[in-house]
Amino acid sequence: MANIDVIGGIFLDIYIVKNDGYHNSEILQLPGGSALNVAIGLSQLGHNVRMFGNVGKDFVGNFLLERLSFHAVNVEWIKKVDQNTATFITMNEKPIAIDRRINDLDLIIPKKKSEYLFITTEINERLINSDIFQNYKKTFFDIGPRPKLINK
Repeated sequence: MANIDVIGGIFLDIYIVKNDGYHNSEILQLPGGSALNVAIGLSQLGHNVRMFGNVGKDFVGNFLLERLSFHAVNVEWIKKVDQNTATFITMNEKPIAIDRRINDLDLIIPKKKSEYLFITTEINERLINSDIFQNYKKTFFDIGPRPKLINK
């Protein structure tokens, strides 16, 4: 199986399904961010996956690290910082709030890279427009919600 680095935002996704008023809503809280979802999926397919990103030193960050570890994703390179973990909130499938500030912080990227890279625009612009793509056999880029960040 392949060795794959996954770089991107790590979110808690909160889905609110409002039925007949606020007291009859369904609320789902799930690990999220396209990079996190791809990392888990690739690991479940048997690949060796390292995840790179930031989480807060909070219960949400701990929960997301636990979920990634449960699915055998290597979390050694995920940095825990003194901020809230990124959160995405949607009501009836319409985004209503996103706190992604933690994803604009720098990441820890080792010199030794895997064979393949999956990267999203859910990270800081400096890294997206750096030479991060060099020395990988192949790079997969999810331009996601912020394609205008790409300068190269």
